[in-house]
Amino acid sequence: MPIGIIYYLRLSQKQNYTRKLDTSVNVSNYSFRLEIAASLKTDVASRERNRNYLIERIYEVSEVRTHKLESKLVLFDYLSKFPLFGYKYFDQFYLNKIHNLFLNKEHKTLVGKAKLNQYTNLKIVEVNNQPSWDHLNNLTKTN
Repeated sequence: MPIGIIYYLRLSQKQNYTRKLDTSVNVSNYSFRLEIAASLKTDVASRERNRNYLIERIYEVSEVRTHKLESKLVLFDYLSKFPLFGYKYFDQFYLNKIHNLFLNKEHKTLVGKAKLNQYTNLKIVEVNNQPSWDHLNNLTKTN
């Protein structure tokens, strides 16, 4: 039986934006990362990861291990206005449901624990099966 649950989002991005067709394009993403980190009240970290045939240097906003409620609220508010695309949308959708369980302290109840388990399993099922992409229709609409 788990003692506690930690949920977080991790934002990562390549350190430099480049184009294969135009090698003269090489723009640093660091200033964008600093702005994101400042708004989430965290730091920018960098690391390397090996990807098959290359080493990719990436920035991470300190894995946005948003232990602070304030950071989580800022991030989920932003994502409600500017949702993610593709499979990351499902991560965001179900993580937001989990976040709301914690906000309402439902995660401490039997019903809340069942919902937590359900949201985790639904995300896995959604991604592994043929997901509905209906949410993409709403991304082009303006408020």
